[in-house]
Amino acid sequence: MAQTVTTLANGDKQIIITGEGDQSFTFPNDWNDNVNKIEAYGAGGNGVAGLSSRSGGGGGGGAYHSVSNFPLKLYSETPNPVDGQKVALISSNFDLRTRGLWLYIYQGVDETDPESPQPIYLSEVPLINGQPAVAGAGGSGGSASSSGISVGATATTSAATYTTVQFAGGAGGNGRTNTAAAGGGGGGAAGPNGAGGAGGTNTATLGTTGRGGGGGNGGTAGSGTSATGGTAGTGAGAGGNGGAASTSGSAGGAGANVASSYVFSGGGGGGAGDGTGTTVGGAGGLYGAGGGGGASSVISTGGLGSIGALIITYTPIATTVNKFLLMF
Repeated sequence: MAQTVTTLANGDKQIIITGEGDQSFTFPNDWNDNVNKIEAYGAGGNGVAGLSSRSGGGGGGGAYHSVSNFPLKLYSETPNPVDGQKVALISSNFDLRTRGLWLYIYQGVDETDPESPQPIYLSEVPLINGQPAVAGAGGSGGSASSSGISVGATATTSAATYTTVQFAGGAGGNGRTNTAAAGGGGGGAAGPNGAGGAGGTNTATLGTTGRGGGGGNGGTAGSGTSATGGTAGTGAGAGGNGGAASTSGSAGGAGANVASSYVFSGGGGGGAGDGTGTTVGGAGGLYGAGGGGGASSVISTGGLGSIGALIITYTPIATTVNKFLLMF
């Protein structure tokens, strides 16, 4: 896994976490439990390759979940063995194209079982990731079913619920299941401004043109009658265009750096065009979009969904500097 720290234009700090495996997140000295935002972008599902008798569907786009002003440090009780600072465990499963990142937030040691602290899940992985396409059917978009994070009650306190914002990823477009044709478009990833647009489904007679991917973050759906990708939402990536005959689909656009914050939400890639040449479905844009479906040719390849990410933004706590004035 990888962690990068950036200072934004407004002075806030942002930590971007991507990659695979378990990793501890040690809280910075200026971490602010009262002013922060934790965003989870689900990974995009892969598009599927075509066969001689049917074209591939597009992968679903990743969902978006966030929670603001969550007292992360308060509820994280796992010590760093090096310096004793509190840490949270960030983890992912092995394949970021079908699974994504999530955050374990430990709510402390259970007095009845001190060896087994109970984690609170910021984002349960299977829910927010776009699903890969299966045969000619496009994968479903990541879910926005969660309504909040509930911190369990103890014998002396009541449960606390922190409201989240969530939007679903766009569904991948279907390929044609009864004839050799071009692939469906990948679904767009959701973002803080809205759901991802669906990938275009290939149901028309125009069989040699791959369908467009959906736009990200409140963008529009990819076309089901042409190669045109969906338009992007604010700060997001547009859907990639489908390829013409024997031409690979275009990749979805990546999310942009907008003002004082980063908006990561790319569009899905377009389906690859039908033909005898080697064609590839367009890849999903960062972060979270699904890949486009492969062409109908047996040597085609489905587009890859992009990886998921956790993005943690906070307003640093000002450090106090003691100043002494010596007078003689």
